[in-house]
Amino acid sequence: MTLLALFACTPPDVGEVTVYAPEGAGLSVFLSTIGDDRVVVVEEGDPLDEAARARSAVAIAVTIDPAACGECFRLDEADGVYTVTGGAPLGIRYGVSAMLEAFGWRFFHPTDTFMPASPAEGESWAPDRTSFGVDQAPDVARRGLHLHTLHPIDGLYAFWTGESPERAAAITDWAVRNRANHLQWVALEDITESPSRLAAWQADTRPLVDHAHEQGLTVGLGIQLFGASNLQKAFDLVDDADDQANMRATMEERVAGLVGGAEWDVFNLSFGEFSGVEPVDFIAATNLARDVVRVADPTIEMTATIHVGAQEDLRVSWEGEEMIYYFLVQYADPSIVPWVHSVMYYNLVEDAGGAYGHDTFDEHRAFLEEKLAAEESVGYFPETAYWVAFDISVPTYLPLYVRSRWEDLAAFPTLEDHVLFSSGWEWGYWQNDWAALRMSWDTPADWRDVYAEMFAPVDPSLADVTVALAEVEHAHLIEGRMAPYLAGRDDFIDLGERIGVVAQPPRPEFDDVRDMPPETSAAIVASLTAMADDLAAVAPPTGDDRWSLEVADGLAVTTLRARYIATLYAAAADATRADTLLDEAAATLDAARTVVTRRHATLHDDVGGRLTVPGENPTLYQYGYLRWANELCYWEREYAQASNLLRGTTLDVPGCAL
Repeated sequence: MTLLALFACTPPDVGEVTVYAPEGAGLSVFLSTIGDDRVVVVEEGDPLDEAARARSAVAIAVTIDPAACGECFRLDEADGVYTVTGGAPLGIRYGVSAMLEAFGWRFFHPTDTFMPASPAEGESWAPDRTSFGVDQAPDVARRGLHLHTLHPIDGLYAFWTGESPERAAAITDWAVRNRANHLQWVALEDITESPSRLAAWQADTRPLVDHAHEQGLTVGLGIQLFGASNLQKAFDLVDDADDQANMRATMEERVAGLVGGAEWDVFNLSFGEFSGVEPVDFIAATNLARDVVRVADPTIEMTATIHVGAQEDLRVSWEGEEMIYYFLVQYADPSIVPWVHSVMYYNLVEDAGGAYGHDTFDEHRAFLEEKLAAEESVGYFPETAYWVAFDISVPTYLPLYVRSRWEDLAAFPTLEDHVLFSSGWEWGYWQNDWAALRMSWDTPADWRDVYAEMFAPVDPSLADVTVALAEVEHAHLIEGRMAPYLAGRDDFIDLGERIGVVAQPPRPEFDDVRDMPPETSAAIVASLTAMADDLAAVAPPTGDDRWSLEVADGLAVTTLRARYIATLYAAAADATRADTLLDEAAATLDAARTVVTRRHATLHDDVGGRLTVPGENPTLYQYGYLRWANELCYWEREYAQASNLLRGTTLDVPGCAL
């Protein structure tokens, strides 16, 4: 069954909002994934027909302008008809989306649109005309989403397992409605396990890519170069980097399998984390990969991720220059576009808090600046969620991500590639992708403006809440370096730090705090208490709609998280109050369970209930990405550690990892 068949239907002549589209423009399929049957597409109709107009509240006439850039559009109004003029296929899709937004629609979550109420009897639809009469074009040339399907996120079942093609279409169309022009996801190694699995994947993937192309997107696939650095279950081109004799043949076979799956536009090459091969082998293998892909399909572009990592064994020398291992890609085939990566909610212009061992990402910033100044191809590849033990899986709600993504866009106004590393949309994390995509289309003078635009038709006061929360988070998590305390920890994070491998910023353990000089531990507790107090001072939204309730739950659980961790560290710092403080922490944990239970009962898209529970899937993680949030595993782990240390209990300490 094709994606067209999944969504096509025979519409009525007119709807409450009728879009008169050019024949063959494909807008019927595109607008069907909004999920609002009041919006109807009519081809070959006359928007000025009086009989049709009498049965339709709003008429939107769409015209393709062959002289316009493919992504440009303009909104106008004439003779009682609202008009969208733009290039095809993306310009008219952006334009129709913008026109609907002017009437109050917001394309928030991929499967959950905010739909404005129809006007009351005697009233009429009234658009916000602010954007009318303005020729609109993108600030950043390539604006996209990288769905990190190495993790068991929402997009895994849509784009990799073949189980949810209708969700893939909804995600694809949602990305377009929010002004993306590129979409990619990550390949997993299960397609190398048998010819039948590869064939099934090819059959499942081809219509997904075809649908994205029909909507105007370019489509990419994330692949890994070296199996030796493959810490998860990524598809890699080379299992054994030392097997020089068979390296080309292995690459050719694997690339042929990918190319046989769909008409890809981009392969995004990555090199793993925390370990690497010799520089000469890195460059040779990267060049070989580029050559193999070029021979298999000369139209496929290749990009490569410049990851972060400040550990000593990731520093190498090449041509007399010392650098982080991943920067070696600049010496490979010049047709490979380097994409500078940053992690978590950190940005390239402020403190990096110790993430991956970095105090700042100055080397990455300097590289990006040099490439831009030389007008050489380069991209930026930041995150809008980190997931593993850090944010959404804790859970915490972090509009700070939006502030940081704006900081980078404002700092690099000539950026041409801005692709977001996305790891989930629940708990308000759809806001991060929504906002970052919109800001890369039209970078506002102030990051706060994007929240005002986001929530205008829902409840304008929501912008005040999210902005205030982001400001508090910025002050404490970035400027105050409190990020590792709000985050969780698992067994692997602890093990990694013991062997010198750091991902999220480290923090002292409870026994470290117990043994510190009193003035040192008191300073930590004071900082944590101040963060909790400032979060508690942010007034929650008062609305009872699902969007306000999601923000309210996010603010509540984040405030509880800060209070909880402050209480546990206070207990470690003051043995005389440990029992009382542990009891307070237990009560806070109970309060957090209430919030999580309420939120997880009304998720936007729980993929058949799989996001919060254990379950088999092709990733390394045999559970949904919200499992540890659902169980509050990091919180339970910390309570058990503190209780065993301070009370002498023998509670089980959960690993919260695999």
